[in-house]
Amino acid sequence: MYEKRSYSYADYLTWDEGERLEIIDGEAVNMSPAPSRRHQQILRELSTAFSNFFA
Repeated sequence: MYEKRSYSYADYLTWDEGERLEIIDGEAVNMSPAPSRRHQQILRELSTAFSNFFA
Protein backbone atom coordinates (compact mmCIF):
# COMPACT_ATOMS: atom_id res chain seq x y z
CA MET A 1 0.00 0.00 0.00
CA TYR A 2 1.02 3.62 -0.10
CA GLU A 3 2.53 5.62 2.74
CA LYS A 4 0.30 7.86 4.86
CA ARG A 5 0.08 11.30 3.27
CA SER A 6 -2.39 13.42 1.35
CA TYR A 7 -2.79 12.31 -2.27
CA SER A 8 -4.09 14.28 -5.23
CA TYR A 9 -5.61 13.40 -8.57
CA ALA A 10 -2.17 13.96 -10.13
CA ASP A 11 -0.80 11.21 -7.83
CA TYR A 12 -3.68 8.94 -8.79
CA LEU A 13 -2.82 9.29 -12.48
CA THR A 14 0.68 7.90 -11.83
CA TRP A 15 -0.54 4.68 -10.14
CA ASP A 16 -0.82 1.33 -11.96
CA GLU A 17 -4.13 0.88 -13.77
CA GLY A 18 -4.65 -2.57 -12.26
CA GLU A 19 -4.80 -1.21 -8.71
CA ARG A 20 -8.30 -0.75 -7.32
CA LEU A 21 -7.73 2.42 -5.31
CA GLU A 22 -9.60 5.67 -4.96
CA ILE A 23 -8.79 8.90 -3.18
CA ILE A 24 -11.13 10.00 -0.40
CA ASP A 25 -10.23 13.24 1.41
CA GLY A 26 -6.65 12.86 0.19
CA GLU A 27 -6.30 9.28 1.49
CA ALA A 28 -5.68 6.27 -0.78
CA VAL A 29 -8.42 3.71 -0.05
CA ASN A 30 -8.72 0.16 -1.41
CA MET A 31 -11.93 -0.35 -3.37
CA SER A 32 -13.97 -3.50 -2.95
CA PRO A 33 -14.04 -5.81 -5.97
CA ALA A 34 -16.88 -5.62 -8.47
CA PRO A 35 -19.72 -8.09 -7.90
CA SER A 36 -19.63 -11.30 -9.92
CA ARG A 37 -21.94 -11.84 -12.89
CA ARG A 38 -23.80 -14.51 -10.92
CA HIS A 39 -24.38 -12.06 -8.07
CA GLN A 40 -25.72 -9.45 -10.49
CA GLN A 41 -28.00 -12.03 -12.15
CA ILE A 42 -29.49 -13.03 -8.78
CA LEU A 43 -30.05 -9.37 -7.86
CA ARG A 44 -31.80 -8.76 -11.18
CA GLU A 45 -34.07 -11.79 -10.68
CA LEU A 46 -34.91 -10.73 -7.12
CA SER A 47 -35.62 -7.18 -8.25
CA THR A 48 -37.96 -8.45 -10.97
CA ALA A 49 -39.76 -10.75 -8.53
CA PHE A 50 -40.26 -7.95 -5.99
CA SER A 51 -41.36 -5.53 -8.70
CA ASN A 52 -43.95 -8.01 -10.02
CA PHE A 53 -45.19 -8.79 -6.51
CA PHE A 54 -45.66 -5.16 -5.46
CA ALA A 55 -47.05 -3.93 -8.82
